[in-house]
Amino acid sequence: MKKQIIILLFFFFSAHAKDIILWDLHDVLLKRCGTGAALWTNIGPAFANMSWAAFGELLALFAQQTYREISSEEMIKIAQKHHIPEFKDLIFEVGNAQCINPGMDKLVQELDSLGIDQHLGSNIGRKVFEQLRNKKRYPEINRSLLDYLDLSKSKVVQYSCHGITKKPNPAYFEEYLAHTKLNPKKDRIIFVDDKLINVMSAKKMGLIGIQFKNSQQLREELQRLGIKVQP
Repeated sequence: MKKQIIILLFFFFSAHAKDIILWDLHDVLLKRCGTGAALWTNIGPAFANMSWAAFGELLALFAQQTYREISSEEMIKIAQKHHIPEFKDLIFEVGNAQCINPGMDKLVQELDSLGIDQHLGSNIGRKVFEQLRNKKRYPEINRSLLDYLDLSKSKVVQYSCHGITKKPNPAYFEEYLAHTKLNPKKDRIIFVDDKLINVMSAKKMGLIGIQFKNSQQLREELQRLGIKVQP
């Protein structure tokens, strides 16, 4: 009798478990394009009015790039502190010089048709992301990708009284799980990121991690997990 109860409980919780895809944004859903043009157009005005103090802070920030990923939020904070709107414009334009990674729009839409929840888990800064959500400026990215994601349950980087929490910090995933009220022991959360260090951190938190290479490889990985996407 005990064995039958265990089997029934297994099927009950299996039936109620959800599949969620947690997407990285840059170099997964999107890839860089037009960065050179954005730099060429905006770099002159950005540095023309920059003080030596602001330039020194910026250099110190970029020196940290060797051991951690710099957030656009940190650069925007420097621009705001020194009242350089042109430099803030440069960050917005270069940060959002993106286009859709081949095949990813079709995959996102296919997963949506299968009833799978999709969230965003990105180190993109909140302010840059708000610009990207402008449907008049970036109609295709929104119409083909972002409109299929539940952004109310997503996690992007922003300043708070505690500073910035970013991947691969495990606290990033803790905050995501707390915000969404998801439980990796019950819900199957599949995290897709191009950086192995972020994937390994997500796995430690109980998520299923996939290191992204291209849309075809990702389809094959999802199929192995039992998600019925097309070959």
